Amino acid sequence: MYQMQERLSVVLPTYNERENIPLLLKELFSLDQPYEVEVLIVDDDSTDGTVDLVKHLAQKDSRIRLIRRLGRSGLASAIKEGLLSASGDIAVVMDADGQHRPKDVFNAVRQ
Repeated sequence: MYQMQERLSVVLPTYNERENIPLLLKELFSLDQPYEVEVLIVDDDSTDGTVDLVKHLAQKDSRIRLIRRLGRSGLASAIKEGLLSASGDIAVVMDADGQHRPKDVFNAVRQ
């Protein structure tokens, strides 16, 4: 019998993280893990082009979703909004600035 793969939602709150996004997504999607991954980038109206970059990447890859927050800001509320929008069986939150390594997040989920 075919068993469906669990879905993992990774919430990335961002503000001016344009430079970090491509490498972070590459690492997230290249890891060998047993989950179907979606990445929700919750952006607090960055001024560095983060939104345009993520829109472009999301057009090419359906695993990437953008939540653009206009007139709202704050880490806790961005995390909450991302978690409420997540469709995964499991959801995790990562910083987009490199504080959390993708492989460490996946290792934590597996335990």
